[in-house]
Amino acid sequence: MFNRRPIFGITLFFIVGVLAVYQDWNLILVSAMALVAIVLFLVLRQSNIMISLFCIAFFALALFLTNLGIARYEKVSFNDGEKYGIVGIVTNQGQSDVYELLTINVESVNGNNADFQMQLYVYNFDEIYGYGDEIYATTQLNNPLKAKFKGDFDTYNYAMSRGLRYIESTDSSAVELISHNNKISISKLAFGVRKYFWGTAKELLPADEAAFSQGLMLGDTLSFTDEMKSNFRVSGVTHITALSGTNVSIISMIIFFLLSRLSRKRVLINILSGLAIIAFYIIVGYSPSVLRAVIMALVAVTGNLNWRRSEVFNTMAISLLLILIYNPFALFDVGLQLSFLAVLGMALFSKPFTNNERILKKAFVILLIPTIFSLLTTGIVTASSFNQVNFTAIWTNIIVVPISTIALVGSYIMCILHAIWIPLGQLASYFIFIVIWLMKKIIDLSANYAIMNLKVGAPSLLQIAIYCAFLYLLYTVEVKVIELWSRKHS
Repeated sequence: MFNRRPIFGITLFFIVGVLAVYQDWNLILVSAMALVAIVLFLVLRQSNIMISLFCIAFFALALFLTNLGIARYEKVSFNDGEKYGIVGIVTNQGQSDVYELLTINVESVNGNNADFQMQLYVYNFDEIYGYGDEIYATTQLNNPLKAKFKGDFDTYNYAMSRGLRYIESTDSSAVELISHNNKISISKLAFGVRKYFWGTAKELLPADEAAFSQGLMLGDTLSFTDEMKSNFRVSGVTHITALSGTNVSIISMIIFFLLSRLSRKRVLINILSGLAIIAFYIIVGYSPSVLRAVIMALVAVTGNLNWRRSEVFNTMAISLLLILIYNPFALFDVGLQLSFLAVLGMALFSKPFTNNERILKKAFVILLIPTIFSLLTTGIVTASSFNQVNFTAIWTNIIVVPISTIALVGSYIMCILHAIWIPLGQLASYFIFIVIWLMKKIIDLSANYAIMNLKVGAPSLLQIAIYCAFLYLLYTVEVKVIELWSRKHS
């Protein structure tokens, strides 16, 4: 495994290095990892010493980067409970009917220079701020709290994984506009496109359906009602409104299809496809799960340029390693964990089927296998983060995921048609309304009859290890069963 896919081992050592610092593990772990590297070197058939050296090097790099990140985080400190006057630049904006959510690059606090990023919930808002606007706000700066109990929402982990120092709220009366940003930039154009898609869905669709469409296209669930959030969680389909590989795959396929009809030049098609993927990432905003999908897509595009087919496991490891080098604390982002484990489950457990075309032609394999095994591999995260194991999600996802793909593509088309000619967008909105309404009814039904939704406590490290051993055993049994089936029907 490590000999054929050394990047896997390197990424694993980097992850352990991040955990070693974050969990305050002692030097025993450092010695243990060095020993493991030596053992790996000895057991590798080709006795490749470079793999072991790279594992140790990236483990050391993880220790350095994680310590550096914590030092930078702790360097910015203010007294809890006190109010401060901050001046900063708006880099992202979202809104619901109740509040406006601003992401701000803070430049000064009480007149003193500062340099950190925060999120600010503004209630009773009457002004919509745009990208690059400079604002003044009076708010508290309280340190994000770690979860007191396993399974509780961990504000500290969330803030660290998103590069945020503070997450606060204030009233609109405490926020003032200093200056509008009138400069043209790529980031501002991307922000404008994002707000156009958001506003078009709100204009053409009823409230609930518009919120659904915004979630599918942009991953923006701020307009979701509490009932919608609860139903999505109980039915196990929260992932369809989390920007990830589905969105990137659809955008990539559409762009590649259109370009292939306009030109036969392979290099030009792949370069333009790569640029379109990067543009999509800039438009939807930073998210670790989207970044994972974007990196994997760009690796695939690069492989096409060199006439080489990318290998999914290596691509996953490379993308995760790059994300963690940029921000080691992205490891604790639940969306990233679900995204990686879902893809890993589908790739790993679907692999034995790829060598048997007769099995692949069966509809139940196409529908069931990816859904079941992605749910199995993400089970640890759902148990840890949401305190539930959801078997209802199996049948719900089998029905909802194909429909959500239609709704996603249709929502993008609706917004584009609306920009070309408003009546066309309005006409498309009727079709999107029907599709989303149907999805919503299925999700509501699933949530109301979620008889296989089990409440559980957050698993311990021992339970996680046992579960991983179970998955390995399940994979071994799957391989043997497929081999027997193939011999019997050969």
